[in-house]
Amino acid sequence: MEDRCLVETRARSNLFDLRGTTALVTGGNSGLGLAYARGLARHGANVVIWGRDEAKSERAAETLRALGATVARQKVDVTDEHQVVRGFASAVEMMGRINCVIQNAGFSNPASSFLNMTSAQWSAQIEVALTGGFYTLREAARHMVKSAADGFRNNSIILCGSGLISAGMKGLEHYAAAKAGLAAMMRCMVAELSEHGIRINMISPGYTRTEIAVSQELVDFIAKRTPLKRVAETEDLEAAAVYLASPGARHHTGDVLTIDGGWLASYL
Repeated sequence: MEDRCLVETRARSNLFDLRGTTALVTGGNSGLGLAYARGLARHGANVVIWGRDEAKSERAAETLRALGATVARQKVDVTDEHQVVRGFASAVEMMGRINCVIQNAGFSNPASSFLNMTSAQWSAQIEVALTGGFYTLREAARHMVKSAADGFRNNSIILCGSGLISAGMKGLEHYAAAKAGLAAMMRCMVAELSEHGIRINMISPGYTRTEIAVSQELVDFIAKRTPLKRVAETEDLEAAAVYLASPGARHHTGDVLTIDGGWLASYL
């Protein structure tokens, strides 16, 4: 049976046309998650938002609807396996099929130093980013394997990484460990799931300005150290998600796509 996704792609002139597709974004009600969702919505995708703050999720949904997307929002705690399983089943029931899943839910809880890091800080980070990521990725893979059996291949899973996979920063050992664990999980998933036409990649952003308040001193330091001489805005991440979710990336898998203004490439 010929891949239905590729048949649909041939009928389009725009390789990044996401009309008729649906993406599920965890942590999609703010920050990077909302940026990814905005990019997909601008290119025609419908979106399912997962988040714990329902008011924030509704505001995000209104933003995406204004871009023309059909949007569903669900209150899902990714650290609860049963909520993830039920939430994914419900999303499929509402939307019909999920073509792209962006595993993004996470948070930052830096310690003053590794020496002072508590077991509670460590456990909280690992539970959300790594264990919650595992639950999300497993359900995405289960759905996409079934979808492939029905002739819908070229589905995309996107993980949210970090430059800390490759470089260190004081007090963020737990965060770096979680993100590095996700990158390792991604590579193993590629080895197992590629035969089903599932593409799996990671976006690895550098420091990005979001609604979370940080000191201007930190922003200035990072901008000075970055070859492009500025920190990223959330809009700078939108296109990466669009590309990896699109038919244009149909032979791109197992990769970490770094968007950091040249931070990792430079000794400045």
